[in-house]
Amino acid sequence: MNKICLHYKDKKEEDKYLFLEEKLISLTLDFLSVNSPTEHLEYNIESRINEFIQAINLKVLETYNKAFSYSDTELRLFSKGIDLLHSPHVKRVCEKNPEKLQELKILAFNNLSCIHRKNQNYPMAFKAVSYALKMENEQLKTNPNKIETVKNIISTYLNQAVICSELRKHEESVKMISIALSHLEQLEKLLKNQQDAKNYEENYQGYLYLKMVSYFNLAVENEYLCNQSKAIAFYQETVKLASEMNNSEILKKSEVALTKLNKKNQKF
Repeated sequence: MNKICLHYKDKKEEDKYLFLEEKLISLTLDFLSVNSPTEHLEYNIESRINEFIQAINLKVLETYNKAFSYSDTELRLFSKGIDLLHSPHVKRVCEKNPEKLQELKILAFNNLSCIHRKNQNYPMAFKAVSYALKMENEQLKTNPNKIETVKNIISTYLNQAVICSELRKHEESVKMISIALSHLEQLEKLLKNQQDAKNYEENYQGYLYLKMVSYFNLAVENEYLCNQSKAIAFYQETVKLASEMNNSEILKKSEVALTKLNKKNQKF
């Protein structure tokens, strides 16, 4: 059987084929649970599962950046992906590559938190991102020196911090950002040992971006907590990093916030 190429003329057709693909995968898994091993198939079921999960997660990201909320169809499709990842048949099929299955679950639950956040269901967003973090911490114990693993867990802690902020748990948010910063120190050490110059530059830019976002979020949270001196200090650090990275959006936000805080200080 030839591999299905996931390119469509419009969103409706894409949804239709993704539902069909999920049905095909589910039927194949049911067949495998009572019949022959995977090598008797005319296609790679593990690759098929991976492609399907990647496709629905890409849809989540596209909608998050473009739309105000998720449609019922998108939610049903994504729910099927979550169910699929927790199927015992999938676990058996992917038993030779459990790390890849774990990565797909982490991706899915991070995006599930995005869905709930977009729909302003912050308690469920927190629950989803916490589950992703639990898996990422397990992954980090297994691969403590893998740069991508460290970068990913930093991003997830920062996402959890934002959700805590939306729940008005600002002290908890500061705690999450502090954990992210401790992992950033670990990432910096790993980068110093990296041999490939091209990969180093790419990863170093990613490190600077995560550091900039961490300082900006710390500034915002300290402003909420009325710790003005700390907020000013973190905004100043953010301005330095944003200028170095030519990130005009964060630079402008930080400069505006600094101006307001300095004006407040002048009144007292």
